[in-house]
Amino acid sequence: MEYSIDKYFENILKSDKLSHAYLFFSNNEEVISYTILRFVKSIFCRNNFNNNFYYCDECKVCKQIDNNNYIDFLIIESDNSIKKEEINFLKNKLSIKSTFGKKIYWIKDVDRLTPQAANSLLKFLEEPEDDIIAILSSLNLAASLKTIVSRCQVINLGNKEEQKISFEDNYEKILNLSNLFYKDFSKNKNLAIINLLDNILSKEDVNLFLDITIEKIRNNIKENINLFRLYEIIIKSKSDISLNVNASLVLESFLFDLIKENIDVGSLK
Repeated sequence: MEYSIDKYFENILKSDKLSHAYLFFSNNEEVISYTILRFVKSIFCRNNFNNNFYYCDECKVCKQIDNNNYIDFLIIESDNSIKKEEINFLKNKLSIKSTFGKKIYWIKDVDRLTPQAANSLLKFLEEPEDDIIAILSSLNLAASLKTIVSRCQVINLGNKEEQKISFEDNYEKILNLSNLFYKDFSKNKNLAIINLLDNILSKEDVNLFLDITIEKIRNNIKENINLFRLYEIIIKSKSDISLNVNASLVLESFLFDLIKENIDVGSLK
């Protein structure tokens, strides 16, 4: 699940095709919050210079979002029903122009809107402003007003069981790509690199590819002492990612070093 969502976010951010409204649903509240906060931070992060699905988690804005005190990110939530007065309060807040180009609001448990609040929100969604993005979330999509759902890009984050399967499937996917890459690299370096770069797109996937390569090195280090140099390159690559260097650029640099160092990676296939 995370792989497909990451790829989706990467595409819309790169192409600057953000919708005016999104509705995230799942039976797992933690996954909803985790996904939405990653998305929001990628939009606002001061160190995301290339419109990637990327956030540094270190800049002032990222930290303010985590602490729920960033001026252009507003959250409405309630233990009971969400009333019309709360939607009107939100509208007043959003009438103040954003500090850095956009405002985002997140209404949690949109299925808890009272009929009056739902109608007030619906009017707001029907007349979207360019600098405002609506994020709605629900643990019970069936209970959400259908006219509200129809005006949003709906993102299904699945259930807990599906998320576990998706993680396992993604690991298997990157493992297979890794096996294919190291098998083909000695035969046709350019083709192997192109195939890898076409299929490993997110920061999480790059990290997973590097981690899998470390596992392969540990299993083969006795037979190929030259793999120590490859291990050093990978550690540097992971360090660069931790310092917020763009993961795609880190992967490209890693592949360039493989060619430059002429390391025998045949045992890693």
